[in-house]
Amino acid sequence: MSEPLSPTDKVRLAKEISDGVKRYIAIQNGLLKFSFAKALGFRSSDPTAAANAASDLRGELSPLLDQLRAHELSDQFSITLRGYLRQLLQAMDVFLALCGRLAEARAAKDKAYLRKGGFKADLEKLQEAERAYLVLGAKLNELAAAEGLRKKN
Repeated sequence: MSEPLSPTDKVRLAKEISDGVKRYIAIQNGLLKFSFAKALGFRSSDPTAAANAASDLRGELSPLLDQLRAHELSDQFSITLRGYLRQLLQAMDVFLALCGRLAEARAAKDKAYLRKGGFKADLEKLQEAERAYLVLGAKLNELAAAEGLRKKN
């Protein structure tokens, strides 16, 4: 049987995952967040670049799930952290699919994807996938505070 995750490893993995989430949100915002510069045509978002960056980040985060799986997870924080990371990776897969469809539509100059609900449906799928990891993230914050794993400000 494998060893339980040490408190030091819990904190390290949680920090690496948290840093990954911040980077993922920045990638997502670069593509999806409204800006007047984009609306006025001064700047455009690149779904292919966003997909490449998100794919690279997913490649960095996936081994963390393997690290969590390699340990006996007997406490609620570690179990929730594994679920959180799994849900985050699933949300990233949905984002990557959205980027792919958006890139295809742009390359084909297919405005119907944006106008007729395809993009909206993909965004709704992404929001649903993100809700799953955000709920677990809130639970992780509570558990971290209860276990004394968070730094006091």
